[in-house]
Amino acid sequence: MAKELVKRHNYSQVKAARKLGTTQAAVSQYICSKRGGKPIEGVLASPGLKKEVQHLADRIVKGDITADDVNLRMCKLCKAVRTKT
Repeated sequence: MAKELVKRHNYSQVKAARKLGTTQAAVSQYICSKRGGKPIEGVLASPGLKKEVQHLADRIVKGDITADDVNLRMCKLCKAVRTKT
């Protein structure tokens, strides 16, 4: 999600971190694949998961989703990634 917000939506790492409830350092590590690693590759390899990440990022950018809903959807994405890896 961090990569999606920074790369596709041109968010700064700080702004992405605020939207995701994490730190700029964590966002930087996700972008550089120092965090997430193999599970992130699994998301990118799965068209369905990748589409869901893009859709969620679009909603974050539009501002039509609450922070609680973002957290809930991120948890669902994490569970889906864990079942695929």
